[in-house]
Amino acid sequence: MFIGNGLYVTVGSSGRILSSTDAITWTAKFSPTTQDLYLGQYLGNTWIVASTATIASSVDLATWNTASGEDAN
Repeated sequence: MFIGNGLYVTVGSSGRILSSTDAITWTAKFSPTTQDLYLGQYLGNTWIVASTATIASSVDLATWNTASGEDAN
């Protein structure tokens, strides 16, 4: 779980992203991937999530910019 901009956010299997304002009631967010997500961070005003092959960033947890290992070639 990570915290930023007044929200708690957690990531998990099958691209799951959940957010909460109180860490009790959670809301599913749109995910840019169906891969398991292992990492999340809030940096400045940007949310970052990552799987083993994809990293994605968003300012609103709804619209995502993604890059995969395949894009790096």
